[in-house]
Amino acid sequence: MRRVYGVIGTDVNNGMFNADFTGGCRRNFNGELVHSDVSLKYCFRNYWFLKEGADSVLAYTKYDTNLNPLTLEKNFSTKFPKSEKIKSGVKSQLLTYRDVKNFGIAFAVKSINISLTGPVQIGWGININELAEEKTIQITSPFSSKEGNGQTTLGTQNIVENALFIAPFVATLGEDYTDEDFKDFVNVSKTAVTNTQSRSMMGCNSAFSLVVELEDSIIATDFLIDRISLKDNKLTFNFDGLKLKEANLYINLYKYEVEILNASIDINIENLF
Repeated sequence: MRRVYGVIGTDVNNGMFNADFTGGCRRNFNGELVHSDVSLKYCFRNYWFLKEGADSVLAYTKYDTNLNPLTLEKNFSTKFPKSEKIKSGVKSQLLTYRDVKNFGIAFAVKSINISLTGPVQIGWGININELAEEKTIQITSPFSSKEGNGQTTLGTQNIVENALFIAPFVATLGEDYTDEDFKDFVNVSKTAVTNTQSRSMMGCNSAFSLVVELEDSIIATDFLIDRISLKDNKLTFNFDGLKLKEANLYINLYKYEVEILNASIDINIENLF
C-alpha cells in the first residue's frame, strides 16, 4: 500500500463556505474560522453528481416525485433495485459510487450493516489569513410576514471576507483504491469548490491542492498545514525535514505568488485553472 498526503486550500471572499446552526461561520475553541470535512466532501459529491449523474454518488440528497428527500435505502435501490443479500456483494455495489469509493460510508439497511472506512480521509480546514473577517449584513425579503402587513420582512446574512482555509488529507492506495481512483480525486480537488456555486458558496473558490508522497516516513495528517503560511498574496510552503519522493502543487497563480522552502526535490507547480 502507498500513502499520499495533501492539503486543499479554499478561498472565501464575500461568501460562506461552512455555516453553523446560527448562520455564522464555524469557529473552533480558539475562535478561529474553520470548516468541516463535510463541507469539502459535499463539493466533491456535487462535482461527480453534475458530471457523471445521480447514480455516481450515494451520500447526496435526492428527492422523490413529491420533493421529499429519499431514505438511504431508497437512494441505494434507485441504482440497485435488486440488492445483493450478502455483505461482499453489497460492498461491491457500494464501491461503484464515487463518494463511497473515496470517503467510505456507514451503510445500515434492513439486515445488512456495513461500515466502510474510506481510503481518503479529510480533516477540518482552518483559516490562515489574518485579514479574514466575518460580517453581518441586513437583507430584505420580497414577502410580508403576514397578510396586511405594510412592510416586507427583514433578515440578516453572514459573510466571510479574505479567508483562506487549508484542510489536510491522507490517501491510502491499495487493491480497492488504485492510482486511477486517486488521480480522479486530485483532479476534482483542483476545482471542486469553484464548481459548487450555490447561493451561499458564491465567493468561495478553489485556491490550491498540494499532493505529497514521502520516501519512507509516516507523518501526522495535519503536519503539512503547519508548514503553510500566507503573507499578503504570497503562499509559502516549507518542506524542512521531509524526504520527498514526489510533490505536486496546483495553485491559482493569478492570485498567489509561491515560495518553496527547503524542498529536497523540485516541486511541480501548475496553474489551478
